[in-house]
Amino acid sequence: TGLRFSVYLAGGLSNQKVSANLSVPRILDTYWTFGLRGFLERENIGVFRTTLQDKRYFVDEIEERRQEQYGTRFYAGRQLGRAGVVLGSLRYSKQRAYDVVRPKTDYQDLATIAGQVVIDTRDFGDFSSSGDEFEFNIESSLLSINDNATFSKAALSYNKYVSYGAHTFVGKVSMGVADLTTPELEQFYLGGENQFWGLREFEHRGTQLLTAGLSWRVKLPVQLFFDTYLQGHYQFGNVWSQPTSITFKRLRQGSAFELLLDTPVGPASISVARSFFFDEQQVLILGPTISYFSVGVPL
Repeated sequence: TGLRFSVYLAGGLSNQKVSANLSVPRILDTYWTFGLRGFLERENIGVFRTTLQDKRYFVDEIEERRQEQYGTRFYAGRQLGRAGVVLGSLRYSKQRAYDVVRPKTDYQDLATIAGQVVIDTRDFGDFSSSGDEFEFNIESSLLSINDNATFSKAALSYNKYVSYGAHTFVGKVSMGVADLTTPELEQFYLGGENQFWGLREFEHRGTQLLTAGLSWRVKLPVQLFFDTYLQGHYQFGNVWSQPTSITFKRLRQGSAFELLLDTPVGPASISVARSFFFDEQQVLILGPTISYFSVGVPL
């Protein structure tokens, strides 16, 4: 209960995020909640080109684009027991994306209505050994404002945690669908340690998404200052530009090994990953080896 106000600042040379949030976690003695959030985000992302040579593929960044958006979001909803929440929200924002070496484009208005359901029964957050993690989001254009973008999209993700002795296994599936008119900033993407192993962040983008995978984790008998874990990952899936281009003959696949430390500021991770796929003749095509490093909770 009570009124809460928070300010969030994060970023570096290529990305910056600022937000302010005013919320009431519980209205009186009920399980209802509401809040108002203002945000400003800027992020530089790469555009990549893939070339094939001798059963290998190579990835080069050919362009750098800047994504910018700012706006407000009002949300209200209700807790579902102790493990879940259902929310509805209204968002109004201005956003644009442009090549950093070319003149800036005009901002585009965006007004949407959205719904969200989150259920989280995990036992230990980042290092859970049992439980489920489910999230469903749906969003659609609400009003026609000037020449604003109109679109609808929906996304679903589900993670299942199961342990046998010291070993924990996590099954994951994610899927998303969106209109062809979905703006660049609202599209789905593949790449990065939190999205698809073995690919660079934002390496592939589109309006149709499907990924699945399995992870394995074990706590090591030695500590590197903090509790230390070894993880292995395998994923497969893809993102497509339109429904007619969906095919399962050439799914992206990725594998990785990761060393994790349970630090006071969140997980510290160093990992090595590689992506691959099979071509039309079922020949294995290997991608480059990519390393990742991160500290703290993903932004």
